[in-house]
Amino acid sequence: MLEKIYVMKEATVGEQVYRPEGIYAVDPQTKETLINGGFAVEVNFPSLDAIELAVERVVKDYEKNYKLIKTHSRYNDAESLRQYELEQLDAKLKAEVEQLKKDYELEIETLEKEIAKKAIENAFKPDEQIAHFMDNATLQLQYSGDIVTDLRLLAVKINAMTDEQKETVFYKFGQLKQVAEQKANDYNKEQVRDILNDIFENVRKVSKMARYDLQLKQLMAYRMRTIDTSYRILKLVKQQKGDN
Repeated sequence: MLEKIYVMKEATVGEQVYRPEGIYAVDPQTKETLINGGFAVEVNFPSLDAIELAVERVVKDYEKNYKLIKTHSRYNDAESLRQYELEQLDAKLKAEVEQLKKDYELEIETLEKEIAKKAIENAFKPDEQIAHFMDNATLQLQYSGDIVTDLRLLAVKINAMTDEQKETVFYKFGQLKQVAEQKANDYNKEQVRDILNDIFENVRKVSKMARYDLQLKQLMAYRMRTIDTSYRILKLVKQQKGDN
């Protein structure tokens, strides 16, 4: 069974390239590989997934009923009736798919409003003591003689903070990153980058604001999905076969 993920960083598994800011349905092994590698995160919008499955279901129901009408012997002497019922079946499927697409858009809008409301209600209030600590730590890095060691020590201190304190570190991370990257040189820039990434992931995963922002980005990706692919393929196949 395929499971959905949201890709954060470009990755390649086998011959498949996964682009950032996209929703992908993958097998459990690929999901584990991408998530454990820090390339993707899980998504959890069951109401949207249910609508996508509903589209698949109405298409399958259509195919079953279409075959039944197309092949049933009771229409052998009533071809006009067969044609009429097939046209009615086509119209019913089209209406159902269009309604599901509208439901999908409406559900995305509803979820966006709910998440945005939570973000506002939980507006970030920085911990002044931690903010002051981060300002001093960032200033000290400007004059560091060993940026890698000093950055590692800072990472240890940040790791010992509470989730609430890490929220402030997340808020201050941009300044820290800018200074650290400016101090890095060709010899240590990869080490500096890795330590910064570790700090960022450490504070991002507990940040409420980061979580709300991520959920909104995921909904933007859901909005870009084409949920009626099975319906489009069905229409194309029928056109190629010349079926009415």
